[in-house]
Amino acid sequence: MFVIGGWNGHDTMDDIYQYSFPSKLWFEIRRLKGVRPKPRYRHSAVVMKKTIFIFGGVDTSQQRFNDLFSYEVENRKWSPIDTTGVVP
Repeated sequence: MFVIGGWNGHDTMDDIYQYSFPSKLWFEIRRLKGVRPKPRYRHSAVVMKKTIFIFGGVDTSQQRFNDLFSYEVENRKWSPIDTTGVVP
């Protein structure tokens, strides 16, 4: 299981943690590649195969994001995704 970003009570976060069910331990994922999304919380996330997609969210100043990013789990790589059409 992965936890991406969030709110610590004072600031929005941009970190990634992975939980291992067999070991019952949390691991912070570091040494990420690519263009990371800005810190955020209240975003949506889905998983397709070995890629996590996050959309939207807000930051500490309540700026709303309408951006889409992918995170490749095996490569630890973030990528922004350009979209067209009406943004939800």
